[in-house]
Formats: sequence, structure tokens, C-alpha cells
Amino acid sequence: MNSIPIHHSDVDPWELQLFLVELREWDLTGEHHMHKSWQFQTCQQALQWHALAQAVSDRHGRDCLFYLGHVGSGRIETDILNRVNGHLTREDLAVAMMLNTLEREIKSQARPA
Repeated sequence: MNSIPIHHSDVDPWELQLFLVELREWDLTGEHHMHKSWQFQTCQQALQWHALAQAVSDRHGRDCLFYLGHVGSGRIETDILNRVNGHLTREDLAVAMMLNTLEREIKSQARPA
């Protein structure tokens, strides 16, 4: 992710740098849409992540779309859209960061102690 099309009045400079580092694996389409492909070791891990990610999306009122067409191989595609504002907001980026955190947690649980 080269730049985040967010209105700088929504985010202070330090926070913007944090978003840039944390969300580097997300792809942007226009100013209102971001996408990421998630790859988990198993279908069960992917479905566990999806259930938690859907709950985060619902709780925060974001437009997160999850594509489960390849979940059998452990892959889920995700889009975060903001059709209301016409651009991504701080809240959209915060939800994307939460989804990244969930991914790390799910994958760390699968590692042998």
C-alpha cells in the first residue's frame, strides 16, 4: 500500500504512519475501497478467523465483505468499502488493523509450543 487516501484531518501524523506500516499488505482501489487476501494453513483456521472478523465488522458498523469461495484451501478475500463517505475513514483503517491482529492471533495459536 503506497498511500492511504484518507483525509488528514481524520488522523494525526503519528497515527497515519502507524496505519501505513500496519496496512502495507492491503491493496487500494480508489479512495473508498481496500482489499486483502488472507491465507491460513487450514480451512478451520480460516473459518475461525472469519467468524471473529465478521463480529468485528458488525460491531463497528463497517462495510466488510468476505469471499469464502476458496475457504477449503484456507483462503479468504476481504474488501472494506466506504460508500457513505466516498473515502476511507479512520474507522475503516482501524477495523483493517483489527483484522490483521486477528490473523496473527489465529496463526499463533496453530504453532506448536
